Amino acid sequence: MKIFAFLCALVGILFMSATPAAARPWAYTQLHNFCDQADCADGSSPLSGLVQDAHGNLFGTAETGGAHDDGVVFELKREGKSWTYKVLHDFCFNCGDGDFPSASLIVDVDGNLYGTTLGGGAHDCGIAFKLLRQTRKLKVLHDFCSGAADGDQPDQALSYFGKSSGQPYDGVSPLYGTTARGGAHQGGTVYSLTPSGGKWSYGTLYDFCALADCADGTAPSGELLVDPAGNLYGTTFLGGAAGGAGTVFELSSVGARTEMTQTVLHSFCAPEICSDGQGPIGALALTPQGDLYGVTENANGSEGGAIFKLTLDGGLWQESVPHVFCTGKCKDGYLPSGGLIADAEGNLYGVNELGGTGENGAGGGVAFRFSGTKLTPIYPFCSQANCADGRVPMGTLLLGRNGALFGVTSQGGPHSSAGAVFGLKP
Repeated sequence: MKIFAFLCALVGILFMSATPAAARPWAYTQLHNFCDQADCADGSSPLSGLVQDAHGNLFGTAETGGAHDDGVVFELKREGKSWTYKVLHDFCFNCGDGDFPSASLIVDVDGNLYGTTLGGGAHDCGIAFKLLRQTRKLKVLHDFCSGAADGDQPDQALSYFGKSSGQPYDGVSPLYGTTARGGAHQGGTVYSLTPSGGKWSYGTLYDFCALADCADGTAPSGELLVDPAGNLYGTTFLGGAAGGAGTVFELSSVGARTEMTQTVLHSFCAPEICSDGQGPIGALALTPQGDLYGVTENANGSEGGAIFKLTLDGGLWQESVPHVFCTGKCKDGYLPSGGLIADAEGNLYGVNELGGTGENGAGGGVAFRFSGTKLTPIYPFCSQANCADGRVPMGTLLLGRNGALFGVTSQGGPHSSAGAVFGLKP
């Protein structure tokens, strides 16, 4: 807990992104419409957020499409006021390099990209990879299901210390991730990938469902937050001690990196027990004030979802629910996707897959801002005819260096229904 307090103090210093204003309307710009190329060679159906390099270029993944219809890694290069789209890698199941990339990427100080695929690889359980920026050569860092207790389906982004404050990966520190399934108890895993001498060593740091009735959680559901001592914070979609509705957990280092102690910071309740939300998903956000925020996919037995807050008080974490999303024709939208991001002032930004007040009341999803007490929709999707601006936004938004927000929609767009990359600027 002392280490986490140290991290909280650092956050206010390390958040370097500009803070978007809240009162003015936000302008929408479409950067790319997927399936613009024949046979969707440019990719289709992006499901995760974007990452930005030091030059302002954007990188992401599309789960399907590409030369083999197994997904792509793409780049949007900033050239003045315009953006040029390029496919950097076509995944190929039959080639052994993985398929269906469903998580966002990370970028290192040299511009190389790292990520995971949901499937493919030597055992069709997914891979972790490094994509060299200059040569576009893909290197498999780990094939999942390669051991008896190995994880399966690495469907969340890789993480490292400094990621939450916008620092690029240094290329030499450990990377951390989760698998949704597999492990010693088949409840998913937390793993590390550590580079040394040109090779990468894989280690399982925790196997979920190690306790009776999976009281420690099962099915990790968001990328990890890493503090300076290597302690990890994340969520599971299921399990816990309060009805199996998911957990927020901490993994603390004990000596060697392969020895970690798990602590459940909060167990979410089944709807018949209490109303703190069910099914946490996406990345946790740490505000400069030291609070952890996240979202749940459900609340009160419906798919509306909620925003939850964890505050450290007297050495114990106290959970509260400052906002519950409604269902139906609600201007703030519902069914959160991905996690939340925090700006330097502690304002939070995220997206809902459905709802909003777009074209003719169409509920194509919403991008929103949350001040801690008030939620403000900043853009309703399907605001353009025939959802040319996209619908069903997915993943965690990216807060760019110029104060703009960047993200993707998994559907819609002017020429197809394969999704789009967008920017929002106050």
